[in-house]
Amino acid sequence: MSANAIANVLFPTTVAGSLPKPSWLAEPNRLWAAWRLQGEELEAAKDDATILAVKLQEDAGIDIVADGSSVAVRDRKLATQDIYPLSQTPLRYLLSDRIDLLKDTNVVNVTADDVFVSVTIEEKQALIGTSRLMLMIGAKDGQLKQWTVTDPQGYDTTVAVYNLDSTKKLDPGLFKIDFTNYGTPPG
Repeated sequence: MSANAIANVLFPTTVAGSLPKPSWLAEPNRLWAAWRLQGEELEAAKDDATILAVKLQEDAGIDIVADGSSVAVRDRKLATQDIYPLSQTPLRYLLSDRIDLLKDTNVVNVTADDVFVSVTIEEKQALIGTSRLMLMIGAKDGQLKQWTVTDPQGYDTTVAVYNLDSTKKLDPGLFKIDFTNYGTPPG
């Protein structure tokens, strides 16, 4: 980073972890707080909150791209890109065609209720530490609804998936890592 860039950014930061629900949507600083709205108003407010969260991510200038073998974490503001082998990240479970939970993972917890079946996978790595991945699968449709990654420092990052339109095709360019502008691939 140049001296000029450092002078303009006293404390470089990024968006990480779960974002709290806005106070107009639910009581702040309370886990599993009740929604302040109902019905169509609630759905519209959730959509608004999602738009604001995505805007926050865009403003932070952070992109995470996986191409099938590597994961790139790009910081557009700092013009940096960190590359990790996909096989060394929890994303390998999410992007795999098939997961054999008994053979390929260390399942440490399974819970179920009327809404979700939750499976927690733990991974211990000698130099890095212990991380966890909790998958929340819809009890009725068997679809992945949410996942939470807990890193070795104990920080959680949660991603919720909803209102997907599976009829639309994504641009394959979204999944290409540009190694020329940011460095070379690992290995």
